[in-house]
Amino acid sequence: MNTQNTELHRIARTLTPSRFPKKFAIELCADCNLNCVMCHHDQMERPKGVMPFALFTRLADQLAENCPDCELWVSFCGEPLLEPALLVDVLQHAKDAGLTSVNLNTLNQSGFHLRNSLTNASAIFSLA
Repeated sequence: MNTQNTELHRIARTLTPSRFPKKFAIELCADCNLNCVMCHHDQMERPKGVMPFALFTRLADQLAENCPDCELWVSFCGEPLLEPALLVDVLQHAKDAGLTSVNLNTLNQSGFHLRNSLTNASAIFSLA
């Protein structure tokens, strides 16, 4: 067996089945007001929209019940800071539901004024 296959078999032995993902990404807002050179958002042809809060609460409650240490990422290809009130509500609900790892990445400096609200909701907040 070659070295690569040996390494893959070693890794495979460490994997265990899981009912729920260890990392879960949602797209709160599928639109974006930035034009980052590394992002393909401007080439995407999918519909833009906003996740209803009721859908998020259903997802968060199921995650918290089944996998509270799951990493929840509240961004994907869109910019969640375009919906600041919804974002704060989402992060607060995730905390209240019992999720222990809620993460938000953004390059949008306009969200800096939300830092206190986001921190109070216990989000891991990163402005690049």
